[in-house]
Amino acid sequence: WEYIADCAALIKKFNERGDDLADTIRDADPGKVYFIGNGDCYSHTDYQKHLEEAKVDSVMVARGALIKPWVFEEIEKGQYLDKSATERLGLVEQFVKYGLETWGSDEMGPARSTARMEREE
Repeated sequence: WEYIADCAALIKKFNERGDDLADTIRDADPGKVYFIGNGDCYSHTDYQKHLEEAKVDSVMVARGALIKPWVFEEIEKGQYLDKSATERLGLVEQFVKYGLETWGSDEMGPARSTARMEREE
């Protein structure tokens, strides 16, 4: 995140001096450049820490959402949420349904996933 913070500082400087740096003949309105940090965000505290320390505009959650799909709700409320097993299973079920609707299913996919899970047990 140190490298991301350095990049965010450069973007902030650009946004502050954007008018001076923009080629106004080519581009009359350069707009703001947003910088989004990526990685190591598994909770609302990680999200806030990255915003404050790295000075990024936002944070991609990615793997954190796969591990804990309610992380966005935690970020919104600014607190840890203790989901029951039923609630957790419902979120995983919803996630799987979205995946099947989006990418579909074939003979190889479910069979490969099932075999892999059986080997890991």
